[in-house]
This record gives sequence, C-alpha cells and structure tokens, in this order.
Amino acid sequence: MAKNNFVVDYKTMTAGRHEMNFHLDGGFFAQFAESEFQNGKIDVDVTADISEYALKFGFDIRGTVEVECDRCLGLFNLPIEGYFELNVKFGDQTSDPAEADDEIVLSYDETKLDLSHHIYEYIVLSVPARRVHPNGIDGLPTCDPDMSATLEVLEAHDNVLETDPRWDQLRNYEF
Repeated sequence: MAKNNFVVDYKTMTAGRHEMNFHLDGGFFAQFAESEFQNGKIDVDVTADISEYALKFGFDIRGTVEVECDRCLGLFNLPIEGYFELNVKFGDQTSDPAEADDEIVLSYDETKLDLSHHIYEYIVLSVPARRVHPNGIDGLPTCDPDMSATLEVLEAHDNVLETDPRWDQLRNYEF
C-alpha cells in the first residue's frame, strides 16, 4: 500500500464529519524500517471532524498482526483492537508528528496531513506487552509442542537446587 494513500488534503475538504477506511496488510508495515511486524490484516476506520480552526481524527483499529510468541518463539496472529484520537491545531510552526501523543500542531501554510505514522503508532499501542499463543479449547496453551517440551526439560533442570555442601550444615541450625 503506497504511503500517499494515507495523506489527507484537509484544505480541500468541507467542514464537518468525514469517514475514511483503510485495509492494511504486510505492505503497510514494510514502509517502516524498524517495524516489529511483518504481516497482518487490519481495518482502520478513520473519522475526521474538520473545522476552520482545528481537526479531530478518530481511529478505530481492528484486525490481527503476526507476532512472535514470548513463550515458544513461534509466529501467530494476535487479534488487536483499539480506539485512538488525534487532535490537530494550527499554529506558526509545525510540530514533529513523531513526538506527538494525541495532539499535534500544523503550520497555517500546511494543506495535507500524512496519517500513516499515526496509524502505525496506534497499532503498536494496541498490541499487548505479553504476547503468547491463546489457549486451546482444552484450556492448554497452543504453543509449539517441541519448544514446550524443551522448556519443560530446562525448567526441571533449573528447579534442581544445587548447593555447596559446606553450607548444608547451616540448615540444621534454628534461628
């Protein structure tokens, strides 16, 4: 998906509410060099409330992104959803959109706004910090069985308490 598909020419739009829909896939994430996502299918519904003095965008994000499981390192499609708002004000200088949270300032001379960076950031914010395969119908994790077996062996080995025999005598003392 070309980056210019996300550019909104708000100066040519009439005042009021406007709706836009974007269907994102792996091509969208390829635009961002440091993206942790390579694949996904995401629908983004954008509402734009345009007035003479300010713009307000609402981003409704739903879909899945392909992520690596924190437990077994296998790839899986993680469902995400979220709603975010971006307020745009006008001023003498344009603020850096990369440093904005939910409000940016555009110069009075600007006529267009690229939403791609904001959409990407909102997708990143929609992904939970802990990413693990969902549990199956039986309530057990659906992680890679080979990796799960390897982890069980390693955990069993870690649980064996190896102590220095010289210190074992201290366990007999009561404090």
